[in-house]
Amino acid sequence: MALNSMTSSFSFTNTSAMSGVTVAPIDLKPVTNYAKVEDEATVVTLTNKTAAISQGELLTYGCQPIKSVATKQKSTNPGKVTEGVQYQIRLDELLRTENSDGSIIYDEPIVAYLTVRHPLSSNISATHIATVVTRLIGAAMREDGSWRFDDLMRSGLAPVND
Repeated sequence: MALNSMTSSFSFTNTSAMSGVTVAPIDLKPVTNYAKVEDEATVVTLTNKTAAISQGELLTYGCQPIKSVATKQKSTNPGKVTEGVQYQIRLDELLRTENSDGSIIYDEPIVAYLTVRHPLSSNISATHIATVVTRLIGAAMREDGSWRFDDLMRSGLAPVND
């Protein structure tokens, strides 16, 4: 019996890149391409209308107060404000693998989070947060623009090249 070849893919179609950036994020259009499935004071969850119902995508935005911001860094000059805020963006995906005849073998979840925590200080601006997030993305990439995920998914944590 011959083995069928397999392919893995996502089902969403909203993949137009945003222009003017080096790493071009996907323009998800959360108002146009998503429907609200949860809308509470601290969380909003949206489902991608361009994805198949049986292979959905969920986009979640959350925000809640926190008593303090924990860090591994020692702060020798801590600010007076200790209470903070935590907000996150979460993306839940299903990667579908099918045989060449179209029969589904399985769906595998992939979940990504971006979480930001900081004190409720007027010294912290959206530009500061954007700088930190941009640097975080840089930490996930190599100098040639390739992603480090091939190493990270195998517990290869220490970078071996820029």
